[in-house]
Amino acid sequence: MKPTRAVIHLQHLDHNLALARQLAPLSKICAPVKANAYGHGLVEVARHLKELGVEALGVASPDEAHQLRTAGLKGPLLLFSALNPGQIAEALEADVQPFVFDAQRIQAWGTMARAAHKTVKVHLKVDTGMGRLGCPPEEAARLARQIVHEQGLELEGLCTHLAASDGPGPLSVPEQLERFSIARQALAAEGLKPRLVHAANSGALLDWPEAHFDMVRPGIALYGYPSPAQKRPNPGFLPLLEWRSEVVFVKEVPAGTTISYGSKYVTKERTKIATIPVGYADGWRRSLTNSMIRVGDEQAQVVGTVCMDQFMVDLGPHSVVKEGDPVVLIDPWTDSMNAQRRAESAGTIPYEILCGISARVPRDFR
Repeated sequence: MKPTRAVIHLQHLDHNLALARQLAPLSKICAPVKANAYGHGLVEVARHLKELGVEALGVASPDEAHQLRTAGLKGPLLLFSALNPGQIAEALEADVQPFVFDAQRIQAWGTMARAAHKTVKVHLKVDTGMGRLGCPPEEAARLARQIVHEQGLELEGLCTHLAASDGPGPLSVPEQLERFSIARQALAAEGLKPRLVHAANSGALLDWPEAHFDMVRPGIALYGYPSPAQKRPNPGFLPLLEWRSEVVFVKEVPAGTTISYGSKYVTKERTKIATIPVGYADGWRRSLTNSMIRVGDEQAQVVGTVCMDQFMVDLGPHSVVKEGDPVVLIDPWTDSMNAQRRAESAGTIPYEILCGISARVPRDFR
């Protein structure tokens, strides 16, 4: 068996979902499982979430939707990303609920739905400050009318994405919610009532209950980590992913020995160097050089340049570590070794660390 594994602790997902429901007791939950469920394993995590009763799942591509349908998963699949016209037929086959935000896409989805003799539930997305996808709030009513009159479509939802809940900047969450309110009121004035209004991501789930509406979309919180700009302390979300490997080689070297590409690390004394069969092709970034990992019962520093398939650690002269000893790269129970700390060491965010663990690393579900 390959020594390097990502162990996914599903009981932590149970806990996190229950906590999300406590935080938004009147709202349905759409659980984002895009990007291989944030690196945790798309089908297995989605299946577990459905067994736990989530009302909807969120994907980013028709391919992800097809994987879930092929695995037998039923229920609403919200398609968050924009598609080009050539992708609509593929998405339609997977029975997704797309986000739409302009007249051209509304018409294209309606045309394809009629050709397939289907009715597609769509969510009108309003851009309140993310600047990525969405219509201006002032155009929401016009586009909602178009959806209602487009044969083959149903106005299922009205939504936005809260960029301001993810970090400090000139735009605030209250400002975004005020812009979203313009769209909501414009639809209400014309008697247009989508079944679901939704805006809250993980940051808003914790900090902005006024953004919970009919449904929330907590992403990183379900996988155990806080949103980057979260104001409240972590209420108890538990990380799911543990990354393990084993020592494949140990050697004793004299002082002055160079380690890895570029000879950037030179031993200062006689010491022991261990090789770990994990590299940047697995998702262990070069920027994680100098970080501390657990090797057997010891702590050791990653030294030298991280290679594509391997990296080395300096065990020190008195180490008792041997080949085959366990290695822990990400430890969900230890703050200093979880994905949040790895992200801080690499100058990024835990999302990127988790999503970056490649398909070469098998996922074990427990």
